[in-house]
Amino acid sequence: MSRIVVVRVPGSFVDSTRGIVLTTLQRLSASFAVIASSEPRVQRAGTLKALSTASDADFVLRAFRKACIAADHVPPSGIRVRIVSDIPLRVGRGAGAAAAVAGVVGARALLDLPLDDVTAVRVATEIAGARHRVTESLAASTCTLAPTCDDEPATGDTAIGRPNANEMTHLSNERTLDVD
Repeated sequence: MSRIVVVRVPGSFVDSTRGIVLTTLQRLSASFAVIASSEPRVQRAGTLKALSTASDADFVLRAFRKACIAADHVPPSGIRVRIVSDIPLRVGRGAGAAAAVAGVVGARALLDLPLDDVTAVRVATEIAGARHRVTESLAASTCTLAPTCDDEPATGDTAIGRPNANEMTHLSNERTLDVD
């Protein structure tokens, strides 16, 4: 039994007429768990299901690992990630930034990494570029912690593990980020 972390990150787009970044109602949700395995496992659903990207090249997993390294923590080999997204791909809605932010926030919460927001933005930007989108997505992200789950995640379109609702603690990253 190990705890799981579920991170939800909105998509974003640039309103060039006003020069601002806005979040969308579309979301990427990533569930993280460390399991007894020597290989990482990534499951994708929603708009990401058709991606043929290898697990090691996945933005979420790459950001998770970079966050570990930035915090001087050895990334766990048996990480299980399930990603569901309704953010359209390759149309400027911030899917890459949302994925990178999900990986950083997931690592920070699951492994209790001492990463401040400035470092989180730097790490996610190294993966996805688009610092303005990363910053907005991080500010609007939410993270739910569940203390335990089954060692093997559910399959299909269900989440990793099914934590008891009474065991869940909701943490929200509702704050203004100062990254300059």
